[in-house]
Amino acid sequence: MYISEPEEPLFGMHQQKNSLYEDGSKIWQAFHPEDLQRAMKDFADSGILLTPVDGEYRMITKGWDGFLWKRIEATPEAQNDGSSYLYGNISSIEEQKQNEKKCLMPRKRAKIS
Repeated sequence: MYISEPEEPLFGMHQQKNSLYEDGSKIWQAFHPEDLQRAMKDFADSGILLTPVDGEYRMITKGWDGFLWKRIEATPEAQNDGSSYLYGNISSIEEQKQNEKKCLMPRKRAKIS
């Protein structure tokens, strides 16, 4: 599994022995526990059905207290051996999630009153 250098810290990995390059299963350690099963299903479905992954997930990062929201968009490519590679992008959606939270706050207060 290849993760571009700017995203390596997100997964706590670097281009070194025992990293994602050696064991791609380590990527799952970066997903928030409440999002892990959904993410695993999204990626498994993508590999089997050759459908794109387009999901919003909370990611736990080393050196960060809590989690960060990320959007993962990836397109699978079938390989001759029956496997598939995913090519895509990981982007931060922190600002979007903060704005959504602000918009929901007045609604929650109104329901409580």
